[in-house]
Amino acid sequence: MASHRASRLLEPFARRLRLSNRAPPRWGPVQRRAAAGFSSPAHSAEPMFRADAPHLEGMNDEQIAAIVAPVAPMKVLAGPGSGKTRVLVGRVTHLINELGVPPSHILCITFTNKAAREMRERLVASVGEENARQITAGTFHSVASRMLRKHVHLLDGYGRGNDFVIYDEADTKSIIRKIMVDVFMEDKKKADPALAKSRISAAKSAVDACVGMDGRRMARALCDTRPSLKRDPYIRDQFPRLYDEYEANLRSSNALDFDDLLSAAVALLRTSEEARLFYRQRWRHVLVDEFQDTSLSQYELIRALAAETARVFVVGDVDQAIYSWRGAEVANIRTKFDSDFAGAGTVLLTKNYRSTATIVKAAQAVIGESRDRSPLELDAVRPGGKDVAVVATEDEIEEADFAAREAARAARSGVPLKDIAVLYRTHSQSRPLEEAFIRAGVPHVVVGDTAFYTRKEIKDLVAYLRVLFNSRDTVSLQRIINTPPRKIGPGTLEKLEAWAAGLPWVDGMPQPLGMALLDRTWSTPDQDDLLPPAADMGLAAGAYKAVSGFVSVMRELGEAVEVSDPGALTEEVVRRIGFEEYVADMENGDERVGYVKELVSIASDPSAVESLDGVDGGGAAGGGDNGATKRKSTGHAGLGEFLEGISLLMSAETRSEDEGADAVKLMTLHAAKGLEFDTVLITGCEDELIPFKRGDASSDAAEHDEEVRLFYVGLTRAKRKLFLCRAFKRQRFGRTVYADPSPFLEVIRESLVGGKPPQARRAGMGINPAEDDANTDESPRRAALGSDSLAEHLRRTTGAKAATGGSPAFRKYAAGESGGYAKANAWKRRMNSAREGGGGGVLGGRRGTREAMGEDDPEAAARRAARRASKGSSRDATRATKPRATGVAGAAGGPRAAPRRSRGKIE
Repeated sequence: MASHRASRLLEPFARRLRLSNRAPPRWGPVQRRAAAGFSSPAHSAEPMFRADAPHLEGMNDEQIAAIVAPVAPMKVLAGPGSGKTRVLVGRVTHLINELGVPPSHILCITFTNKAAREMRERLVASVGEENARQITAGTFHSVASRMLRKHVHLLDGYGRGNDFVIYDEADTKSIIRKIMVDVFMEDKKKADPALAKSRISAAKSAVDACVGMDGRRMARALCDTRPSLKRDPYIRDQFPRLYDEYEANLRSSNALDFDDLLSAAVALLRTSEEARLFYRQRWRHVLVDEFQDTSLSQYELIRALAAETARVFVVGDVDQAIYSWRGAEVANIRTKFDSDFAGAGTVLLTKNYRSTATIVKAAQAVIGESRDRSPLELDAVRPGGKDVAVVATEDEIEEADFAAREAARAARSGVPLKDIAVLYRTHSQSRPLEEAFIRAGVPHVVVGDTAFYTRKEIKDLVAYLRVLFNSRDTVSLQRIINTPPRKIGPGTLEKLEAWAAGLPWVDGMPQPLGMALLDRTWSTPDQDDLLPPAADMGLAAGAYKAVSGFVSVMRELGEAVEVSDPGALTEEVVRRIGFEEYVADMENGDERVGYVKELVSIASDPSAVESLDGVDGGGAAGGGDNGATKRKSTGHAGLGEFLEGISLLMSAETRSEDEGADAVKLMTLHAAKGLEFDTVLITGCEDELIPFKRGDASSDAAEHDEEVRLFYVGLTRAKRKLFLCRAFKRQRFGRTVYADPSPFLEVIRESLVGGKPPQARRAGMGINPAEDDANTDESPRRAALGSDSLAEHLRRTTGAKAATGGSPAFRKYAAGESGGYAKANAWKRRMNSAREGGGGGVLGGRRGTREAMGEDDPEAAARRAARRASKGSSRDATRATKPRATGVAGAAGGPRAAPRRSRGKIE
């Protein structure tokens, strides 16, 4: 039966990919083939499989069709919760077990280190540890880094050695900050390192390979992709010089930034036949996850690797493309793949195993608002489900209190804390949420807070290792030369740099300071002095002594590099410079010492060093045919591999180290991509926040479509319960903004009730009010979408205000009368503008607001005071009687919540 079913599913592939007069495909069992190579029958376009193969067990028809599809260009459009990771692992298993493909010939590319680790774990379970170890699985950046580490010398004129270092965001901003002192000397107010770095990154993403391009050409490329920048004098006048000096600094330090990894790898494959043949022969099957998020350079890297064999298998979802702001090109999956890979097939995965039917229906309604969506129509496997609930609150404080109480209630009902998430559109929304969770005693983690590898003490210690690995690393040298403090201040550093600049150039560039100090490039063979005389360096006696001490320690540590593994070397660095004593004297010293010891432990663990960057297998690092070569764990090469892994983990995809803790997750909608939770609360469901509208009026239809997709991603994170929270007013950019509900809420309501007039209901998500301790009189007004209109929310939220005052339009809107919605928009605009007018200042703004609401008389003032007093006493009484939420599903009087880690501190 399974054989016949899959035969029927795969007939379209056989017709589409038929090569000449080939006989019809053979269905059913096939023997494992050991032969390899492009001409092997195992690599033909005929889909062949064993119907009873273990890796097909439990798969649905669509998943089987994808797994056993012909070995040819294949695109799998996978909806949320459709089992795409299972399909990718099944495809790899099919290649190895059924088609006899050597594991070392398989390259699997993911977007995050977490996804790479998850895939690796599943591959071990599916094909065995030995086979899984030979498969190359990692992120785009880690794969590109490995390629360059082995073959960067083949890239003519690039000016990097194989011992290059990778600069993270903080490192590159440090370079830019220094350059900007000269570039913006006449107008330092325009010097914005963060903006400059984003422009440089955008320019590099705008071209598939920026190697060899100067600042003028990069500026033109940037303007071609962002036409609005053509009118920006900064791009015309300052950007070219800034870019050229930035690149010169990278070359001098033998460093690459994250964008360089991709563009240089593409250039390597295009210009070096040796490298191109090496990687095409090694990775004969390329599989890519989250293909909708690929940038131009990432797409070109895939094309360069798979151009001749066309054995590429990509998985993605047009409806989840949410990263255009960092260079992702949705056209890669929508049109370019089909046009660039002739005869490409497509499989749709439409079965959603994650969410209830109600949640899926709501999500489908929202994504229907996108102009150019995918052909996917999700089909929920899980039946029914409770209503999607909307929560209307007075402000963001009340919204946050509700979220904390709901999380505590869910925990008491048996939902693990780590299976609850609160999502928001912007980082600025996290503050009131975090404060509310602290007040409620609910353990939580703000995902995206300071991660382990970006902590100051960790970056300081890693900087020491980077200088020992590459003495040309100027950024790291500047970080450590006075850390711990050793009386080498900015003035001394400036004199040292001037001295190094006067030395003979190396490779056509000025000598980096680290090379001059640590490699003794200033000396002759018969000299054994530690440094030149103080007078030659322009240093006073005290400064000269301090520099000599630093150089002496670094040279001694340098001698230990070749005989030590990364763990032993890290431990020796900590001991020699007194690093534990140094960090112990800082704020939260004990915690910082613990982080230092953790880094030593990571560096000492061979398995951690081997898989730190998410790349396994016999890729560029292996060199051998079997791909099973073990990485060196000692010496210069071992240190380089360890540092490479750390640098890649410092990328933007790195989440907080507490992400796996049993705590409620607070995160942005973007950060939630790829995750799932039993209960999800999306806060800030208000117009101009969801969908987000920028203050510069630059939003266009394409950006709106991406906002639709982003909200769709948020909705589809929920398995069982979904709350959509909105506030009547919210503090934004330092002022109170009165907001309309998000238009997406009405879209969802119409989809769930078919456009019928709503009937008010108090039950929320069908929860019995007697079982819901949050359903108190002063709690936020809740209703199920599908049984409550937006006007009804406003009636319940602001009914008293509408009854006692306010403009006719507002009273009409709050009363739900016809035509009130459009007029209320005008009322809201007048009210917001009044806050900035009415005589100016805070007092004038408040008075203007009261006038807009018809509440500028003494009686209205008395009513306001009474409401505030009543609200305060009610809230205080409720807090006094309500049990305090504990770290688990505790009851009143139970133990207090365990200290939670937030922003790197024990609270």
